[in-house]
Amino acid sequence: MLKNLKIWFYKRSMRKAYLHYCCVMDDLDCGMHMAEAVRGPVIANARKRVNACADKLIALGETCPKLA
Repeated sequence: MLKNLKIWFYKRSMRKAYLHYCCVMDDLDCGMHMAEAVRGPVIANARKRVNACADKLIALGETCPKLA
């Protein structure tokens, strides 16, 4: 039961972090490479949060993708 609750929590956290990662670049009219040049630290932190949640889910036995 506790494992299922942790999985739910990390999936929820990963979803929020991924949506934030996507929304950071919504107002820019350029490609990913230029967006990273303009907002590098913000995008990098958002990517780190998504990957941290993915690592925790993988440690619990779930399969999930990571951002490159």
